[in-house]
Amino acid sequence: MIRVAESGDEPGSVHATRGAAVAGLGASPALAHHFDTMDQQQDAGKLGMWLFLATEVLLFAGLFCLYAVYRISQPEIFLYGNHFLDSGWGAINTVVLLLSSFTMAMAVWAARCNQKRDLVLFLALTLLCGVDFLGVKLIEYSHKFHDNLTWRAAAYAVPAAAPATALPPTPPDAPPADASATPPGASPATPVAAVAAGVQTGDATRGRPLFRNTCAACHGLRGEGVTGQGKDMRGSEFIAKLDDAGLVAFIKRGRMPNDPASTTGRMMPPSGGNPMLSDADLFDIAAFVRQLSSRPATPTGQVPAPPGSGASSPANSTTASGGSQASPGAGGPQAATAASSTTGASGAAAAAPSESAEPLLEEEPPLIERSIMPLAAEGPPGLRPEFFAAEARRTISHPALPHGDPARPPNLHLFFGLYFCMTGLHGLHVLAGMSVIAWLLLRSLRGDFSSAYYAPVDLGGLYWHLVDVIWIFLFPLLYLIH
Repeated sequence: MIRVAESGDEPGSVHATRGAAVAGLGASPALAHHFDTMDQQQDAGKLGMWLFLATEVLLFAGLFCLYAVYRISQPEIFLYGNHFLDSGWGAINTVVLLLSSFTMAMAVWAARCNQKRDLVLFLALTLLCGVDFLGVKLIEYSHKFHDNLTWRAAAYAVPAAAPATALPPTPPDAPPADASATPPGASPATPVAAVAAGVQTGDATRGRPLFRNTCAACHGLRGEGVTGQGKDMRGSEFIAKLDDAGLVAFIKRGRMPNDPASTTGRMMPPSGGNPMLSDADLFDIAAFVRQLSSRPATPTGQVPAPPGSGASSPANSTTASGGSQASPGAGGPQAATAASSTTGASGAAAAAPSESAEPLLEEEPPLIERSIMPLAAEGPPGLRPEFFAAEARRTISHPALPHGDPARPPNLHLFFGLYFCMTGLHGLHVLAGMSVIAWLLLRSLRGDFSSAYYAPVDLGGLYWHLVDVIWIFLFPLLYLIH
């Protein structure tokens, strides 16, 4: 019985009387001095644990709010970035944590039922599941850092190419290298210097049909220009002073009729009037235009003959008969021989660049196989746009890495920053829970827990269940966006 203190009692006599009374009733040694009963101690411990778990929920709630803000403002980075997360590893971790929640609940049951061997077994299985979870996260993180998929600026850097093989030194008496030689991996229409410098260039072979279908309506099939529409490209100084990137930028921008730099007063539509052309297509067109501009302009009324052919047009025949053909009365056979020699030499000199030129510069046929008008724009997809959108999402292919991908959205590093922040903080909580479980396992081996005292196991299980619930939210929000 606990006696009520009177005014003459000494301080502390009430606590001493209560302690003696409880000790006489066989109280548990685990009862703290500031609690009356074990039930009171366990209830107070649960209240404190729930308050602690509420602060943990507030911590992760801030991260979930940050996730929601970025998901609403920049949804493209999530739709693109989640393709570089392995949902298989995430699913394995989800199953592992669900299994660990079950084993932890069974550990609490074993402690309440005085099953020491089962308690040790279930705590060990829970600890093993935690180790497996952290092992899978370590694999994921190592892959992300290896591929530069992080929150840093390296996420936008193109992976470094393999170092070039050092060439042997050239002897002093060796002949100069052929500048026209084509390096490995370069087409004959690609400049050697551009390949060596890593500058984007086009392919004139692919640019020829694109030029015919887009630019030839104003500049002619051979770049000779159309009266009242476009200027002659052959021998153009304007094209010669631009590099490929500048020429592509000019084609994309176009030129208005009121532009002071315009010499024709005609409009040059952006991208040649075909907005469907990509940057690669424009570089191919620029490569073919570069070949056209390297040819000298032909005088009016004269049509150039195909390379290697001795035939000439009527205009050429008239000019030749009027100026180059030697008459019998103008010097005799010697003059005719000299004239023929001069004509042959000039013909050989004129044929030299044509013979070395690409077959792309040969004469176009008078009739073309298809229209040179640009294709019409595509109409709306129909009455079921969601079907076509779903098909496009299903058939779209994503590269193995986002580096250098033209479809990569800006600010992609924000997605990986959120990924590492949320999963990393959760991983720290898993590590803290594993430390608690390891401590409970050591105490269970000593036999500290029984049906009368199992509060630490119960409170440790509550913390572990919260860790598992948080991952249940993280897995679909990060891995299953698509």
